Amino acid sequence: MPPWHLSMLSPERTETIRVARQRRLGQLRHPLRTLPWLAGAIALTAFSAPRAPQAGLDPSCTAGINIASSARLRFGPKILMTFGPWGFLDTPMITDWSRFFAGVLFSVAAVTALFVAIYSCLRRVLIPPVAAPATFALISAVSLSVNAGLWWCCASAIFALSALAVRHGPRMRGWIDAWPGAALAGFGTLMLQVKFSDGLVILALGGVVTIAASSPRSLVRNLVVAVPLLVLTFALAWLLAGQSLRDIPVWLLGSWEITLGYSQAMADRPPDYYLRYALAAVLTLVAVALAVQASRGRDRAARIGIALVVVVTLEFGLKHGFTRDDAGHEVSFFLLAGGVLLWLASRLRRPALAFTAAALALVQIPHGFQQFDLHRTRAQWSTSVQALLDQDYGTRLQAQARAEARGHYQLPPSMINAARGHPVSVDPWEAALPWAYSLDWNPTPVFQSYAAYTPALDRINAEAIITAPQDQIVLRHRTQAIDERNPAWETPRYLLALACNYHPTLSDPTWTMLIHTHGRCSNPRTIETRVISARQTVPTPPVGPDHVLITRFTPAP
Repeated sequence: MPPWHLSMLSPERTETIRVARQRRLGQLRHPLRTLPWLAGAIALTAFSAPRAPQAGLDPSCTAGINIASSARLRFGPKILMTFGPWGFLDTPMITDWSRFFAGVLFSVAAVTALFVAIYSCLRRVLIPPVAAPATFALISAVSLSVNAGLWWCCASAIFALSALAVRHGPRMRGWIDAWPGAALAGFGTLMLQVKFSDGLVILALGGVVTIAASSPRSLVRNLVVAVPLLVLTFALAWLLAGQSLRDIPVWLLGSWEITLGYSQAMADRPPDYYLRYALAAVLTLVAVALAVQASRGRDRAARIGIALVVVVTLEFGLKHGFTRDDAGHEVSFFLLAGGVLLWLASRLRRPALAFTAAALALVQIPHGFQQFDLHRTRAQWSTSVQALLDQDYGTRLQAQARAEARGHYQLPPSMINAARGHPVSVDPWEAALPWAYSLDWNPTPVFQSYAAYTPALDRINAEAIITAPQDQIVLRHRTQAIDERNPAWETPRYLLALACNYHPTLSDPTWTMLIHTHGRCSNPRTIETRVISARQTVPTPPVGPDHVLITRFTPAP
């Protein structure tokens, strides 16, 4: 209303208008006051120094995903890992400048999403001048232990809970109700192609928000919006990554196989972690109980939806954090539990228990103070910007990384010369080696053999190495298997395929080079079948020098 109208109103009405204007201006200033804290969180936590491929188990995994994406290898037939064709967003490397820049933006967006999510919780119980710096401190404290994918999972869980809390209120009606679930489902399909497990949990959260409808009509409306958006987003992201639509079923089935077999094959629980298990169990029970309390007064669909979101989020955190139980993995549970408990605290009339549980969860995350070193932060961003803008500088970084990797691998010159011009795969996991020596990388789909931990994945690798080009070369590194396993038992079908279709040509104490030959094995002949008991010694029958003895065990149920 223009100012000259004020004289025509009563004093009470004039004061009401002024109060309303001041309130709107205050609401406008609050977001503006949070921007410096958000900018600080991004500057301190969004990205580290530029990384290049390195030797080693975990570095070679991320290097392989970045190299495969840059080379546009077909995910599904050629690449099957826990990361998808957009996996470079979660762990960007300077192997490709456009993908490195996209990874920076992805990390910045993840920090922004988590900041907004946590700030929305703290804003309900703290005044804005306190909520913003508290959010900044919280994100900065946990940043060194968490990657961008988990930031997105935590932010998505808070968003799903908030959507369910207000969905059936007076502010949301009709088609607007359908968009939170559809947005989560659409984003989940992108995250599937970043990291399959992260995408699954975000898809599950979107599914809960979608189906938590108060009526059949609302459910149909939600599905009409969510399902087409899910399919369209997945297909569009897949095509933009340079993939073929016909490879989607193979990739989905293979990724699902890796996810299903992970818990049984990769479980590693040290005996001194029982206190953490007990703490995780207590936090889970507290979160579920508080979720029931926080959802009171809402309709049945909203109550069930809130409980399901809490259960789905914490179940994912438990599996991700405690299957391979170490400080690097368990932070995923405590971050997700802390985020859920912060949201519950913002919705309860008496939030003391929820805040205490959230604090107990978040203090379990290893903290560091390196991100508060402003000189280090400035160096990280300056080197990242220089790597993006100065191609010569990026080339020097790559050359330095190649030299360091070669110094680690020490591949003999005779093997390097023999491998040039041929497709090369590396066993058991050093995917960075072809990049270090500028060789033509042609891996088996599960390019780190320890991850081919189910019969189906082992069979996929065996078939791939048999049908590889006739000039295929395999470089095998003599190293111990992970978790003190027997390396000969890791991938039995694949090793048999190597023995029958490849021949060693060069070797040294560390490396062996195999070349593709015609099939050297005949059809197997059964020698003996017997039933044995546990701890029974089984003598092996004698075989000739040109035979391979294979023993298969079928355990009793």
